Amino acid sequence: MALAAGGVLWGGTAWAAPAPAPALTFNSVAQEVELTIPSPPCPPSESACQWMLYVNEPGVNGQPTISEVIGTSGTLTVPYPPDFCGVIQADALIGPGAWAYQTGERTSIATCPQPDVVATTAPATTAPSSGDVAIPASVGAVQPTTLPFSDVAATYASDGPVAGAATSLPFTGVDIGPLVLVGLASVLGGALLMSEPGFGWLRRLAHAGPTRWVASLLGWLTGC
Repeated sequence: MALAAGGVLWGGTAWAAPAPAPALTFNSVAQEVELTIPSPPCPPSESACQWMLYVNEPGVNGQPTISEVIGTSGTLTVPYPPDFCGVIQADALIGPGAWAYQTGERTSIATCPQPDVVATTAPATTAPSSGDVAIPASVGAVQPTTLPFSDVAATYASDGPVAGAATSLPFTGVDIGPLVLVGLASVLGGALLMSEPGFGWLRRLAHAGPTRWVASLLGWLTGC
């Protein structure tokens, strides 16, 4: 009997369905926060209830309020704050009287002006022409030096070979050493002939015969 009575009592117990919950939505297309009030909007114990959508900026000092909207049915909306980049929070509360927190959501928005992105193009570079190439000052400079065993300054080009002294005739290749000696001997001989003793020697050769003249010339040249 007790089990049967218990079964009757169990079967006769009425279970109440859970009340619909409010829904918060961040509509990025419409740039607004939306609160959908449940239906029915009020619990059985309070038939004349109201709903509030409260939106603020939790990351800002003082958590300033963006807006709050009160209604009894349908959808409540609050536009996104203009010129704001950061986190906003939306809360659903039920009242009136002592407003009771029901649910809340946070999201990040960006309605502040974005900096313009300016495309930068690197300037075109061209190869310098031959006339624009700077020649270092050291190239081609003439550096003074001093000749050995003297105080005479000489200059030599630093970027080219120093030409050596000529030792042969151009286009022939003949050594000029013997020619220099012959030239010097001719100069000395002419100087002796132009002197007073030389004129006397020439007069003696003029009175002598050809044979003696040649012999005397050879003796004079050889010193015999």
